[in-house]
Amino acid sequence: MSAKRGRPTSNPKKEYIIVRATQQDKELLKECCQQLAQTQYEVVMDGIRMVHSNIQKPEKQTEAEDGT
Repeated sequence: MSAKRGRPTSNPKKEYIIVRATQQDKELLKECCQQLAQTQYEVVMDGIRMVHSNIQKPEKQTEAEDGT
């Protein structure tokens, strides 16, 4: 086995996420990757961040309405 190369990262990716998908889902992901010129990881992470920000917005609006 060859030695690792390059500098150690400050935020190593050690966790695994396994997702079962249909052929249609896989094709959608592939199309997104090609259109955006991004890796599958980048497209999935963009989606996770987008959903997370949408979840956070209603909480912030509720806090603003309550005056807190």
